Parts: sequence; structure tokens; C-alpha cells
Amino acid sequence: MNYEEIVEWAKNITVITGCGLSISAFLGLIIKPIRKKLLRWFIKVTHSEEIKMLDEKINKVEKEAKKEISDLNKRFDKLEKDTSSALSQIVDEIKDIAKKMTGNEADRLRGELFNYGNRCRRGLPLYADEFRYIQTIWKKYDKELHENSIGEEEYKFISDYFNSTINQEMSKK
Repeated sequence: MNYEEIVEWAKNITVITGCGLSISAFLGLIIKPIRKKLLRWFIKVTHSEEIKMLDEKINKVEKEAKKEISDLNKRFDKLEKDTSSALSQIVDEIKDIAKKMTGNEADRLRGELFNYGNRCRRGLPLYADEFRYIQTIWKKYDKELHENSIGEEEYKFISDYFNSTINQEMSKK
């Protein structure tokens, strides 16, 4: 799972939580008037004091619940902001690490090119399998990592050396 997927998951979770809180608040708005009308009608019909006291208790609990929902919304907003900033910091750090890793890989490949170039300068034989490996290194170094200045000169030297040794061997036969 890469960092973009993590960010998407976090956003989806915050959206779902926000929708749930919004739906609960909306249902509270719809149900309250209906409940009050039913209670008034029931009180008229029964003339009960207990129902009035129950209605007062329900209203008190409802006010407390609204306050709690409001507090939860505030906490949720703060958490969403904190999460968003933390995720952006993580994404930035991952990008920095990726840049460093790319640089390290370019250095490693350049080092291998120079090792083979050094062997060629000393006149040691370069076999076909080794040259194919050097070509693989060069393709990755040039095409994927977009590094080419010094490495390109070294690759040309190795290619020229390999081609000249093949030509010498061909002329001997």
C-alpha cells in the first residue's frame, strides 16, 4: 500500500464519519417535531403530569446530546486537520527518501560502470555475458534514472574496448 492509497483511505474515513454525524443531526431535526406533536396530543388526551415530566427530561437529554454532537464535530474537524497535515508531512518524507534512494542507486550503477571501465583500462578480458550486464546497467542508469554525463563516457569506453577485443579475436581467426 503506497502513501497515496493511505491518504485516500484516511480521506474516505473522515468523509464517512462526517456523513454519519450529519445524518444523525438531520434525523434529530426530523424526529423532534414529530415527537413533540405526538406528546402534546397525548398530553391533551391523557392530561398526565408524568408525561410532562418525561418530556422535560427528554428535552434535557436532547440538549445534552446536541452539545455532545457539537463537541464531537469540533473534535472531528480538529482531528481531520491534524491528520491531513500529518499525512502531508509523511508524503513529503517519503518523497525525500525516494529521491535519496534514486541517488544511491545511480551512484551504485555508476560505480559498477567504473569498475568494469577500470578492468578494461588494465587490459583484462571482458566477456560477452559481462558486456550484456553492462548494457543492462547502462539502460537503467540512462533511461530510468536519467543519469548520463560521466557514466555515458565510461559506457562508451567499455563498449569501444569490448568491440575492439571482439574485432581482434575475429582477425586472429
